[in-house]
Amino acid sequence: MTAFKILLGAVAAATLASGAHATVLASENFESYSPTVHGDGVYDLNFNSFTQGFHPTDGTVDLIGTPNAWALSGASNFIDLDGSTGNGAIFRSDAFTFNAGDTITLSFSLAGNQRGGTDQWDFGFQTTGGNIDFTNIVLSGPGISGLGSSATGPAIGSGQGALPFNSAWNAYSMSFKAGNAGSFTAYIGTTSADNIGPLVDDINLTKTGAVPEPATWALMIGGFGLAGAALRRRRAVTA
Repeated sequence: MTAFKILLGAVAAATLASGAHATVLASENFESYSPTVHGDGVYDLNFNSFTQGFHPTDGTVDLIGTPNAWALSGASNFIDLDGSTGNGAIFRSDAFTFNAGDTITLSFSLAGNQRGGTDQWDFGFQTTGGNIDFTNIVLSGPGISGLGSSATGPAIGSGQGALPFNSAWNAYSMSFKAGNAGSFTAYIGTTSADNIGPLVDDINLTKTGAVPEPATWALMIGGFGLAGAALRRRRAVTA
């Protein structure tokens, strides 16, 4: 193999290795399930056969389809975070690993229970061991408190927020950049205990690899320049 080919291959490999890429860790829109058809609607109470990387803990959730008897909005399946045991759940992801510099993002849709009252709820990330340097924290969605831009510890969360029963579907998200490698779970939870909780749909959890530093980009661009010069010299010698 010529020196030119070696140089070109090395530059290409560096480009592929250092480019940012997003990986879907878990995604749940509840459409892979078929809730039971009852006389008063379509639902499965205290459902716990989820397969897409999220599961209820410390409580139960109800899987709701359409139509239903409670005027719950939604074009398709979704969950009520307070199952029919009257024990609101934390809907938590499996544990996933990350590297320093990765950006982790949790996003979902949330609505009020539409049957009365106000529900307390929150969402965030928790380590499975040790602390994480959470940097570049970004939190979005109506009616939730803000976080600082960085934190160090075993968890970050939105803090308990109040969700009125007539709240329409809205998009929520939280992301952070990891200052060190580790593992984590993401969660959405409620302290509701009256069989009527916040509604959740379209959950997505992603990991995006670190973007190359400016010095890395400069090295790559310089490498392509050298490869181009070598190609021109090779053509000149051939001629």
